[in-house]
Amino acid sequence: MRLDFPEVSSKHARLGFESGKFWVEDLGSTNGTFIGGQQVSGRVNVEPLQPITLGREVTILGVANEEQLARAIGGQREIERKPAVQEKRFPALISVSEVARPARFLLAPGATVTVGRDPGCDLWLGAPHISRNHCSITFSKTGNLILTDTSTNGTAHDGGILRRGDTLDIKNPKVLDFGGGVTVAICFKLEDERQFAASSGSIWSFTQEGPVRARRFTKGMQAIAAAGDGAGGSPVEALSHFERFKAFCSGLGLMGKVMLSVIVALLGVLCAVVFFLLVSVVR
Repeated sequence: MRLDFPEVSSKHARLGFESGKFWVEDLGSTNGTFIGGQQVSGRVNVEPLQPITLGREVTILGVANEEQLARAIGGQREIERKPAVQEKRFPALISVSEVARPARFLLAPGATVTVGRDPGCDLWLGAPHISRNHCSITFSKTGNLILTDTSTNGTAHDGGILRRGDTLDIKNPKVLDFGGGVTVAICFKLEDERQFAASSGSIWSFTQEGPVRARRFTKGMQAIAAAGDGAGGSPVEALSHFERFKAFCSGLGLMGKVMLSVIVALLGVLCAVVFFLLVSVVR
């Protein structure tokens, strides 16, 4: 069934009917699939005429007979559209990375959300360097958020790096960096989500220097992309490693650039020493 709406992904969800009941399965859509205000993860059974919301605005119903069809068409059963409103509820996991599905995941009290490369994870991150079950986030009924790392390579954040078995109590908005440009923000309000999006998913989104660093990085990437378009046009994703390094340098502050210069100078001295040693051995 084709639904031509901007909020619906090209392959959004799968719907089936078995033993008198419908079931729905989200296929890694960008904006998610909702039943009764809860985001679907995996296959979930659905009663006939129970609203299924795709993204923010599109609601579909499953009908098993003519009577149910008449009730749906005639409006005798009110269609709840709360999932469209609850799209703005918090706390939520937000990502602007292209490999993240869904891009927004609501955290329900008392639930544990899994994040990783495994297709069965609630938040799927499709990058090879990410562990199949990278981490989990538990949202207790008392309102506590606990992050537990279960990965091979660790999970970075603005306060350090979590290793396998480490936990982190999250009380303020936080950006998790999975490496390779893949970041996920834990947002508690709409302002957090907007700030994270405005910084292009920077790990420094919620720090004092975050907006400045993010603007520098974004400006550098835009300048390089514009130069690439003028020269025949490769997109940002196709930039060389050197070009990406230039964009990274544009996001550094003064101290960062000084430290980088010192490191480069030390590497140059080391290379010179190795060269003279090799020359002396050859002689």
